[in-house]
Amino acid sequence: MDDEVLGAMSIPLSGEKLVEVSFDMNIVAHFGQERQFRLRIMEEEFAIVDQRTSARVAVQYAAWNEPPSNSSGISDIVMLLNRSVVRSVVEDGLFTISFDNEQDIQIRPTRPYEVWSLETPSETYFCLPDGKVAVFPT
Repeated sequence: MDDEVLGAMSIPLSGEKLVEVSFDMNIVAHFGQERQFRLRIMEEEFAIVDQRTSARVAVQYAAWNEPPSNSSGISDIVMLLNRSVVRSVVEDGLFTISFDNEQDIQIRPTRPYEVWSLETPSETYFCLPDGKVAVFPT
């Protein structure tokens, strides 16, 4: 296990397109032509931010409620489909994925459990509750 203390850590998504978003107990975003990158968002709230205006849309998804309550901003994440990632970095616990349309997904850990995970062809990244990122070989 390679447990990294965060300052700034590049996450290998640059150049990949968001090709699918699904909703189960979490929001799952697939990147890459062959869906080889899978981001699972366990945080029940994160943001989509417009880089030009700094406008924030809170994306909330709490699937364990039947029907899911507190769900909002879902259409905003779907609007990022087929957009390419230009930058993805974790800095001081904040995971920012920047797209070619000047929109960012921002995920900050606020819960006492794993907040997000990203599976790549060679590694799996986990954001721990304290904002550190653990990296394991796939």
